[in-house]
Amino acid sequence: MTIKPNFEPYCLKLFNQRWYVLAHFHRDATNDKDEQDYFATYSFDRIQSMTLTEIKFEVREDFDAQEYFGECYGIYAGGDVEAQRIVIRAYNDQRFYLRDLPLHHSQKDLQRGDNYIDYEYYMRPTIDFCSHLLSFGKHVEVIEPQSLRENIVEMATEIIQTYNSEK
Repeated sequence: MTIKPNFEPYCLKLFNQRWYVLAHFHRDATNDKDEQDYFATYSFDRIQSMTLTEIKFEVREDFDAQEYFGECYGIYAGGDVEAQRIVIRAYNDQRFYLRDLPLHHSQKDLQRGDNYIDYEYYMRPTIDFCSHLLSFGKHVEVIEPQSLRENIVEMATEIIQTYNSEK
């Protein structure tokens, strides 16, 4: 499918060895359509073609890329997902990996046990963050909030169902 939208490139972001452009879209209201003002993120390696236009724009004065992505794990700003306090427990060697390579700038050590460290974050638990937590398998456990814990359990259950289904 070819999409030919005009967008304003607000910033670039590197995440997981991929470059993304944060695109700002604005369309004034017409008789047929409501005004639209929103952002979308596109991976450069998925863009098949791009053309410069003569349309000029200015980045909004109140826009700050660090602030826009500040509560995010990756490239998903999470729209309706609110930032919240998250506590995870990292076991065995994973506790040291997370200590040396934090998942997010808000990471803080909370508590240490014989074989674990609890880390606290303040961020949006978006799908990319949840998927990353799942990638740690049994070496990372969500302690709080309960809603995120339940979401991870649901995702893990779906994975098990996929592998248990007959092919």
